[in-house]
Amino acid sequence: AFEYEIRVGTLAGGSDVVSWAHPAGHGQQVAPQLVGGRFQRFVPMPMGPFHWCVRAVDSGWRRSHCGSIVPLSFEDWRNRYYSAEEIARGDAASGADSDGDGRATLLEYYLGSDPTAPDGSADLTIGKVTPTTATLLWEHSLEATATATLVVSPALEAGSWSAVPDSALTLTETANPTNTALSEVRAEVDLNTLAPSSRQFFRLQVGEAVP
Repeated sequence: AFEYEIRVGTLAGGSDVVSWAHPAGHGQQVAPQLVGGRFQRFVPMPMGPFHWCVRAVDSGWRRSHCGSIVPLSFEDWRNRYYSAEEIARGDAASGADSDGDGRATLLEYYLGSDPTAPDGSADLTIGKVTPTTATLLWEHSLEATATATLVVSPALEAGSWSAVPDSALTLTETANPTNTALSEVRAEVDLNTLAPSSRQFFRLQVGEAVP
C-alpha cells in the first residue's frame, strides 16, 4: 500500500503553502477533521496560481520523485507576475527592473526569483579562491529556457567584459536538495588562462529566452 504526500507553493518547487511535512498545530494547517476514518487538514489559500506536487511513499518509506519541470517561456512566465497593462507599459521588458533590486527581468526569469519583490541576495557567489583557481556558485530555474554565460572583466569598465573561455571553465550542475525547481551550478575557473590582471570581476550575462 502507498501513502501520499503533497506540497503546494506559490512558485514552482515552492512549499510556502503546504510543505511535505507539517507538525500538528502548524499555522498553515487548520481545522483538522475526521473524514472517512482519516484526519484531513484544511489550508486557507488565497486566490491565484499554485504549484502542486504529489509523491508516493511505500511501506519502506521510499519516496517517488515529482513530475518533470515543464519549461516556461519568458512571455508566459512574466504573465504570472504582471498585468497586460504593466507589460504594455514596459514594466516587464527583459531589461527592466520593476522592483528596483538591480536584477533585470530576464535575469529574474533565469534565476527563478520574483521580479516584483526586491531581493538583496547575490546572483553569483564565491566558493573558494586560490592563486590559480576561482570557484563561483549560482542557481537557476529549471523552468527558464534562457541561458547564462559567465563573463569576466579586469576593470568593470564598459566594453571590457568577455566570456570566460571554455578552456578555462569547468561547470558542474546538480539538483537543489530543497527546491526541485532549481538547479545548482558550480564553476571552476582556471585563472592562469585569463588575461593577466591583479584582479578579476565576474558576473552572469543572460541571453534572450528561447521561445
